[in-house]
Amino acid sequence: MNKHYSILHISDLHKGENNDFDLLFASLCNDADSYDRNIPRPEIIVVCGDLAEGANGDNAEEKIVRQYDEVETFLNKLVQHFLNGDKSRIIIVPGNHDLYRGATINSMEAIPDAMRENAKERYLGGDPKYRWSWKDFCFYLINNDNEYIKNNIDKYNINNNKIIKIGFNKENDYYCESFLIKKDGIEFILCDNLNKIKHKINTNLIGKHNIYNILIVFAVLKYFNIEDTQIIKYLSVLKNYENRLEIKKINKMTILNDSYNSNINGFLNALEVLSLYDSPRYIITPGIVENGKETIKETATNAIKT
Repeated sequence: MNKHYSILHISDLHKGENNDFDLLFASLCNDADSYDRNIPRPEIIVVCGDLAEGANGDNAEEKIVRQYDEVETFLNKLVQHFLNGDKSRIIIVPGNHDLYRGATINSMEAIPDAMRENAKERYLGGDPKYRWSWKDFCFYLINNDNEYIKNNIDKYNINNNKIIKIGFNKENDYYCESFLIKKDGIEFILCDNLNKIKHKINTNLIGKHNIYNILIVFAVLKYFNIEDTQIIKYLSVLKNYENRLEIKKINKMTILNDSYNSNINGFLNALEVLSLYDSPRYIITPGIVENGKETIKETATNAIKT
């Protein structure tokens, strides 16, 4: 008989100057006390970003450190209350606010135009050291010798923690090969490098970005010793999130609702799916919000290319 698991999932804590977590903690505890008897207490806690609100300007780093100290205190209380202090059963996924952008910018070096094609190949292959900036229209390389990065590797003992890598190249622990993006889903081969096993994945999720999401889900569940057959079974019945490459059919029209997206990569994924449909095709969009003044030009350029 399959074992039932219960997961406590919270997100967007956005710890800032004017909010505390006492009420949230009390509410979560009260909810747990009123669980139906068929629902076990949480065995895993998943915390998605944004954890902190972040900060800019004067004393930005000091403010961010203070925010994370308070987040850590809150999460320690959760782990103690629900998991008997077992920190190996809490998963934290950072968000875009969970960056000290001053430090990240200083840790990257612009790649010369002469090396652009090589950088593009590495970037599209999933190499995490490479980044693309639409604002500067160039690739950047993360410099691991940067003083800030080296200090934090030592401070948080990163090299002694378990790091699981996912992506599209064979260097990763879990990677994708032979993928096919369809109107109604994705097919691909999920390669488990740690156990030397390959699985054929069929999912209702659409868009290339969901391959990354599936790899993350698989890696996390494997970490918690969930059987492969169970994971693949659940992946096959997942549905697209509302307003995120959500397909709606009205009379003879097919609407691809991606209104929750606001970045260039997500927009390109949506255009890739849209290109699978017969003409006429129409795009209604406010633009790529994260790119500021460049949004109209980039939206139009990429739509025309597709």
